[in-house]
Amino acid sequence: EGEIKWDTFRSGGAGGQNVNKVESGVRLRYNWKNPNTGVVEEILIECTETRDQPKNKERALSRLRTFIYDKEHQKYIDDIASKRKTMVSTGDSITDGWSASGKPSVHIAPYCPPYNTLVENFIKKTFDVKITHHNVGVSGSNTDGGVSKLDEICQKDPDLVLIAFGMNDGCSKDPLDYINNINKMVSTIEEKCPDACIVVVGTCLPNAEVAWSPGGQSILKYHIDYIDVLKAAEESWNNAAHADVTTANVEMFERKVYQDVTGSNSNHPNDYMHRIYAQIILNTIFGDYSEW
Repeated sequence: EGEIKWDTFRSGGAGGQNVNKVESGVRLRYNWKNPNTGVVEEILIECTETRDQPKNKERALSRLRTFIYDKEHQKYIDDIASKRKTMVSTGDSITDGWSASGKPSVHIAPYCPPYNTLVENFIKKTFDVKITHHNVGVSGSNTDGGVSKLDEICQKDPDLVLIAFGMNDGCSKDPLDYINNINKMVSTIEEKCPDACIVVVGTCLPNAEVAWSPGGQSILKYHIDYIDVLKAAEESWNNAAHADVTTANVEMFERKVYQDVTGSNSNHPNDYMHRIYAQIILNTIFGDYSEW
């Protein structure tokens, strides 16, 4: 509260003698630099809602925080909308769009776009911004393939990068090798594209009852173990965050069967799960956007 100045005064109006005798009213003055104009403006807030001065002070502070948040959040929205943005998605067949009904090569009712296109469409509609979206996801790829595409990704000078690997890695790549590749992707993009927002998307789970061969090992192996290494790695990232689809998927199976969320019965999410992907990613970027 170094820049906040306080005055107290006796409240007027209804409330009995106590209201008028005790200096319960508070007046807050705060010099705030308008992010749009650069001009320092004085914010004046008075509160006389209660007979308790500390409570009035707390409410005045809450109003100040709300005022500043609303103004600065609006500038953030205006900045996003000020120019065309570039988005890059990199990942495996899920990022390539399987099994979304709206994948261009599929295009059957109800025509739900893949998760990354849902994210793109939400940002375009919400912020009235134009987006060039480069989807470099490759079916069958893993984090080794993601590392090999780093030059291509960085050449796009992206504003937003979705890194979504784990389905294919989880069948055979131990968590340490997996996270080393993820960290290499994140650190390279952070270094070469310092203004980019990076979202590392955890994978949904494959069907534990599906094996490589009859009676063989399940394709579900390391996938759940990736949750902890991603959470730990996130602490060292600067412009990146973890969208934890995996934990959500684990919790869903407490109430659902695998066929509720798959389009292939093995490892591809259906339209419902693509929408879950998009919602978790958007919550990771923007917070609880559902209340906007």
